[in-house]
Amino acid sequence: MPKKQTTTTTIDTYSKTKAIAKPKKYSKTLEKTPKSSGPSLDICLLMDCTSSMQEWIERSKETLHEIINNIKVQSKDLKVRVAFVGYRDIRDTERFCIAPFTSDLNKVKNFISKQVADGGRDWPEDVQGGLNQALKLDWQADSIK
Repeated sequence: MPKKQTTTTTIDTYSKTKAIAKPKKYSKTLEKTPKSSGPSLDICLLMDCTSSMQEWIERSKETLHEIINNIKVQSKDLKVRVAFVGYRDIRDTERFCIAPFTSDLNKVKNFISKQVADGGRDWPEDVQGGLNQALKLDWQADSIK
């Protein structure tokens, strides 16, 4: 049986690519935090976006928005960056929806709001793949994670 190609949606382009992106090497040029600005906080949120989440996806999105809002309020002395990884089943065409780290918290919340429960043809959810995608993001070496 031919292997199915997967696609990944990213916040930057909302476009589909033919294969899962290869891991990026850490780049000091990506939103570098000046040493004098104090500590930073990197948080990546993961969510199951399969059809089985249909009943709960809206509440899950609201909860992620609440988490982001609470982080902003409770972390006033930190530079906060948030990323999001939505994952689906192993054989789904669009397995991952990824919003890379950004300090623009509204941008991530808008991306999360656009997620829909789709896919999930009774194959296992790719939780491990979602975690792997999260590990490939541009985590800052000196941030609180």
